[in-house]
Amino acid sequence: MKRLVLLLTPTHIAALCWSNQGARPLAHFNHDAAGLADLAQFALQQQQRWFYILTDLAEEDFQQEMIPHLARKDQQRLIARKLEQRYRGAPYRQGQVHRQRGAQDQLQLSALLNEELINALISTLLAAQCAIVGVYSVALLTQNLLQKLSLDWPYLLIMSRSTPETLRQSYFADGALQFSRLGRLDSTQGLLAQAQEIIQEVRARAAIFDDAAGDGRAVKSCRYGPYLTATLLSRYSKWPRIWRPKTTN
Repeated sequence: MKRLVLLLTPTHIAALCWSNQGARPLAHFNHDAAGLADLAQFALQQQQRWFYILTDLAEEDFQQEMIPHLARKDQQRLIARKLEQRYRGAPYRQGQVHRQRGAQDQLQLSALLNEELINALISTLLAAQCAIVGVYSVALLTQNLLQKLSLDWPYLLIMSRSTPETLRQSYFADGALQFSRLGRLDSTQGLLAQAQEIIQEVRARAAIFDDAAGDGRAVKSCRYGPYLTATLLSRYSKWPRIWRPKTTN
């Protein structure tokens, strides 16, 4: 079946399909009763597609900690225990381990905490008997993209916009996501100036991130739109998911 991405933002849901030119918008739906009703009608017309839910929400928490090298089964048990401790009862959560040199690895935990918006979207799709592949995060997919590209940029700040009013700021060290947040876009200030302010904040908080960007190497910055992430999600089916239906392989 063909794939369809639903980009979930704080203000709306955007339906995107993939073409040779990348992601192409099909429809937009508001977060109200009328918008969900329109989405339900749209979903009934798209039952032959696989649905991928891509989130870009402010209510997304990230935690990092160092753990010793472990075998895969031991890693999975540790991740499950840490997720339950940190995000007890949260359905949209994930953990992954980034291999590091030396005796320890980096454990990354995250969770989507705005369950209301996600639940409403999933319930609408299931009521229309649509096939849902899973729930994904813009910030985490960006991390996977960087790892796939193997860029030689130790410190990288990426800014992306899914709505005219918001700006996601994601900071990476050696390809691993250190923090990501969704804030308001300052229309009175250029993106480059905003990037410089964020980089200065990163340097001020360097001790938190294992002295990241504290050795004199430059923090590179770049920006992109949400359609790039949606295009990647449409083309690569094995990106890590935050949530998947029990019936999905």
